[in-house]
Amino acid sequence: MSVGSSIRAVKGQDDQDVKELRVSQCSCVVHSDQAKFSCRESKTRAQWVTPAMLAFCKAEPGGFLRELSYFGVKVAIIEPGFFQTAISSSDRHFSHNKMLWEQTSSEVKEIYDEKFLLSYETTIKLLDKLCNKDLSLVTDCMEHALTSRHPRTRYSAGWDAKLFYIPWVKERVGNRGLWGLVNNAGISIPSGPNEWLNKEDFAKILNVNLLGVIEVTLSMLPLVRKARGRVVNVSSVMGRVSFFGGGYSISKYGVEAFSDSLRRELSYFGVKVAIVEPGFFWTGASNSDMHLCNAKMLWDRASSEVKEVYGEKFLASHLTELKSLDQKCKEDLSLVTDCMEHALTSRHPRTRYSAGWDAKLF
Repeated sequence: MSVGSSIRAVKGQDDQDVKELRVSQCSCVVHSDQAKFSCRESKTRAQWVTPAMLAFCKAEPGGFLRELSYFGVKVAIIEPGFFQTAISSSDRHFSHNKMLWEQTSSEVKEIYDEKFLLSYETTIKLLDKLCNKDLSLVTDCMEHALTSRHPRTRYSAGWDAKLFYIPWVKERVGNRGLWGLVNNAGISIPSGPNEWLNKEDFAKILNVNLLGVIEVTLSMLPLVRKARGRVVNVSSVMGRVSFFGGGYSISKYGVEAFSDSLRRELSYFGVKVAIVEPGFFWTGASNSDMHLCNAKMLWDRASSEVKEVYGEKFLASHLTELKSLDQKCKEDLSLVTDCMEHALTSRHPRTRYSAGWDAKLF
């Protein structure tokens, strides 16, 4: 079931909302643009919070997180970048800006003048070009926060949102530089037989798993080089052996190649680059229910010709294999984080780390 179809909105009036969250031990998602709370229990539902509560969450999310963690409630904040919605429509902003200019005082008009107005309107016209059309980047964050066993505290939807963290990092590390950068971005949906997919399905995964890693790494490299630090890129055993179709394995092969070339280039500056290749672990990306829904969606949208070639027998076999995914996955994520820690802190980090015995055997 998709997040959009499973969320039911009810308006919360007082502290009863938070009490219900505590009782159900569910996951909360604060969408900072829409003041929306979502919680997951036996039936997923969304609750609206007051502006005062939203301001509190934005000002001190850590405090809210710590308070509700006692009751088993997970709190996550989603911070989207620029996306094409009714709110970001350039025509809407252009009309609103003209109305403001017409009603402003002659003194303000004299200070800002027509040249400033023209420049501002030109910027507004570019808004549609700057906005990302793929809203699934936001809904994927919501879905992960609602369904993952270990949701993040913050989700940055869109690479423009992620890049806004660069000035924040620079401000905190100062002249010391950045010692460690760990790239752990990864999505696995949509995946399936290649013939069931289209170009956009491949691009969606490559944008996050590969191009996202490259973009963040290149943005942070000057800081890492200054500290003669470490870059740790999380690939996968699927970056060595491709078990199924789709963009996931392709993206992980790409992470391997990017990391290998980066290691040779940066060794001159004393920077170490390591690759962590986990086997099968229980995470949001390996959730069998999610993969089953994805497989059924791909099958439903496939052409009649593809369905005829593959047949119901192949589909049943594919679904049975996906159902067993959870049983194949290990829950002890410390096997992965121990590799990250060694790569960041060891005097002589390895080039590659295989996390899990299945990864070692491959």
